[in-house]
Amino acid sequence: MTAYLAFPSPAHLRRNSEQFVAAIESKTKDSQVNIMTSIMNDFTDEILKVFFIDMVTLMKLSPFMEKVVLGSVGTIKKTVHSVSGTVIKKLDNPQMIPLANYMRGVMLNAPGESGPDSPYVGFPLKDDVHARLVAVMAKMRAGDPKKHALEFSSVMIEITDLAVEHYLNMPIKLLNLGLILRKLSEGGMSVIQGATHMVIRKLTPDLEGPQLLIVAEYLEKMILIDPKLHK
Repeated sequence: MTAYLAFPSPAHLRRNSEQFVAAIESKTKDSQVNIMTSIMNDFTDEILKVFFIDMVTLMKLSPFMEKVVLGSVGTIKKTVHSVSGTVIKKLDNPQMIPLANYMRGVMLNAPGESGPDSPYVGFPLKDDVHARLVAVMAKMRAGDPKKHALEFSSVMIEITDLAVEHYLNMPIKLLNLGLILRKLSEGGMSVIQGATHMVIRKLTPDLEGPQLLIVAEYLEKMILIDPKLHK
């Protein structure tokens, strides 16, 4: 049994990803710069929405904290879009093979709202992290969720860190950035990671039991067990 951390893929993202992977594998001579740039931007926007904006919204932040989080999200979005526009346009199709391999690896199919083979984007979650999430969820449902807020926040931080690494850092690393762009990218990742840690550590312990369980169940719904790799 393998647990994946995943989110439903918008139709246009799956369509463009399939088209891009097929084009690279067919060794077409037609440049794939435009579609790859679009994929990177859409991919980043959806990840930030699902793993940060929507999750943090459930916490009902104060106006100040909401501004901090949205500002961080805006920074990373601007950074990734800038990197995509600057770097991808310099790549030829053979140089995009690692990105095509990455996209193939994160495309999943599993039962969902659009049918038995609904499109998802995801990566395998570490066994120990999944086990800790299952354990703390059981404790929260069995009694007062608030008593387990610190344990849950620790798991939540680890999962969001993995999301940043797999969904944001990894594809950017495959672009083989120069020193300046790499530092810019790393700075943006550090900003959103730091802001996310701050929000989770500061606010999770203050949530009431029912509200805390809502946030936990939102995260739990991102777990898929043994989804099918898309072919």
